[in-house]
Amino acid sequence: MKKKPYSALNGLIISNGETCSSIAAQIGISPQAMSAKMTGKSSFTADEIAALGYLLGLPAEEYYKFFGPPLRKVVIYHDFVPKILWTRF
Repeated sequence: MKKKPYSALNGLIISNGETCSSIAAQIGISPQAMSAKMTGKSSFTADEIAALGYLLGLPAEEYYKFFGPPLRKVVIYHDFVPKILWTRF
């Protein structure tokens, strides 16, 4: 059986009492777009990754565990404090 690319992220969403559809609404995308991203058919944008991290309380240094290997440095603001994370685009 093929592993889903974002199964760890799905687990984090569920453990936070959310669904992919509810998170999609909160980050401003359709449930269909969220499904395509969670199955690897399309990619998350940097803004979507930052929003997901904020909503799910993900520490900046752990983003790579959920979104793949680091390829590009991005500064995000979490609780009004700039933090650096590495992400792919």
